[in-house]
Amino acid sequence: MNRHPAREYTEELDGLLVKTTELSEALRRLSHNLHPSTLQFGRIESSLKSLCRDVANATGLKIETAISPGIDVRSDVALCLYRVTQECLQNIIKHSGAEFARVILTLTSRYVRLKIYDNGRGFRQAAALRNPGLGLTCIKERVRSLGGRMEIETGAGRGTLVRLTIPCNILRRNYEASTSITGGRSRNAA
Repeated sequence: MNRHPAREYTEELDGLLVKTTELSEALRRLSHNLHPSTLQFGRIESSLKSLCRDVANATGLKIETAISPGIDVRSDVALCLYRVTQECLQNIIKHSGAEFARVILTLTSRYVRLKIYDNGRGFRQAAALRNPGLGLTCIKERVRSLGGRMEIETGAGRGTLVRLTIPCNILRRNYEASTSITGGRSRNAA
């Protein structure tokens, strides 16, 4: 049976179109996961809940969230909190063997605090601090760039708690209230 060259090209083009559409959708999902649009508006609460729900659905890890409503942060801070949570959840899935994780985001008068806990196997903290992986190094640098600090509590068979503390001067309302723009220059309000 002879096939017509035009039909073969049409079938090949149809196949390429399907693959291109699938690739485009995968790229859209990837870019959304890298920078969810809700973070542009400082909506960290909904972004973190969505991230935890997506990870739980994809992996079967039970994730509990306790996120104070109304935390209003600049988009760079929201992105840092999101990325740190994302990295910690990836580490939990990849290394801990945990069945359960908890993500807690709270606001005090002086700090925004993020705690991520898992009930996994833990690790030897001294060894990890001597030779930290890229993930822990990136987390530490992100938090440090905002004037915050990171602490890790862990031990073999005890699970892991990652605790971040970031000063409140990074909150959007404090930032906007303390800065005014005059004649193209920033000036701190008294």
